[in-house]
Amino acid sequence: MVRRLSRALDIVVAPAMLISLVLAFLYAPDEATMKSVYRIFFFHVPAAASSFVGFAIVFVCSILYLRTRKQMYDLLAGAAAEVGVVFCAVGIGMGMLWAKPVWGTYWIPGDVHLMTTAVLFLIYVSYLMLRASIEDDERRARLASVIGIFGFAGVPIVYFSIRVVQIGNHPVLLGLEPRMQLTFMVCMTSMLLFFTFILVRRVRLELARAEVARMRRDLLELAYPREATARVVAGAAVETQWNAPDLAPTSEVPS
Repeated sequence: MVRRLSRALDIVVAPAMLISLVLAFLYAPDEATMKSVYRIFFFHVPAAASSFVGFAIVFVCSILYLRTRKQMYDLLAGAAAEVGVVFCAVGIGMGMLWAKPVWGTYWIPGDVHLMTTAVLFLIYVSYLMLRASIEDDERRARLASVIGIFGFAGVPIVYFSIRVVQIGNHPVLLGLEPRMQLTFMVCMTSMLLFFTFILVRRVRLELARAEVARMRRDLLELAYPREATARVVAGAAVETQWNAPDLAPTSEVPS
């Protein structure tokens, strides 16, 4: 399934991105006030939306892992977090490129949307740092799942920060001209396809790593069967000692 999806995306992604570039820079007209600078939004907004999709996958897979304890869900959550952080960084970078000619600066500290986006980005960077710092698979998955669930609360805050709280200078794309709207929808679809393309590749890499680790354990057990048996026997001895009743004599033995 994953391999077939990867092959299909290999065929679709490149033409879709090429069409998006043509529409964004040759088909869509200039905006009335921002002129050609606004074209960055055709890729800035889809990149941010793709990062939200990645963080949503982390949220869902974290819940599923805590319910089922299946390692596959933790694997998928880690891959989605990595790709989501990359797309979030791309979205922030494109926004800064747009802000310089329009605002005169790359960053406005008082803009609510910018600050909440930065906090969301740092949450998932911390999520990845946590995963990299813990060696025990089960403990890492459990702690990462907790952060993945609570960290997702930042996504709706970022989304509604420019739609409910009218503070700052960040624009909202509303009432687009028909050619702009068509271009935006194509660019959004292409970016989501590109996000899926990278995510599938990342998942396949994690599956390959898990398979290599499993094969390594099997080879070690074949190469050192005595040590493996000794570990099993030692474990059984400890369990027997733990569960054994008190066999101390209740009376003295006559000499």
